[in-house]
Amino acid sequence: MECSHEHTHEGAATTLSVLGEKWTLHLLHQTVQGNNRFGQLQRAMTGISPKTLTVRLRALEEAGILTRKVFPGFPLHVEYAATERGEALGKVIRAMDDWGKGLKSTRRSGKLHSDGAESTNERRQSIREGLLLVRLKCCQQALMSLCETPGQT
Repeated sequence: MECSHEHTHEGAATTLSVLGEKWTLHLLHQTVQGNNRFGQLQRAMTGISPKTLTVRLRALEEAGILTRKVFPGFPLHVEYAATERGEALGKVIRAMDDWGKGLKSTRRSGKLHSDGAESTNERRQSIREGLLLVRLKCCQQALMSLCETPGQT
């Protein structure tokens, strides 16, 4: 499928900048699994400092991926939950996970050189293929949304 317009991939770069931070994927996973309080998250994510957890939670809240609800009382009770945007991001993460598993199985199937190192050209080709898949999915979704008429779901 060919795309009818050029992309700057600004959206993909933004997504990767959010997801690329250390602990972010693990934090999102834990939140979806029901660990929605600060203490639960810290216990589930062995090795994360309270400061880093706070910074990641605030960044995800600012990005509209998580919501923070404060319950009055003593002791203070705060819960985090995924927003609609956060739920949609789960689909992106699953697609990236599937693509990464495919890349991993390609590597296992013998595309590595005898010394165990993948050639630069093979790495570049793999990256190009991944970007092409993302671009094709983007175009497909854009075309689908253009084809939908008001009132259809």
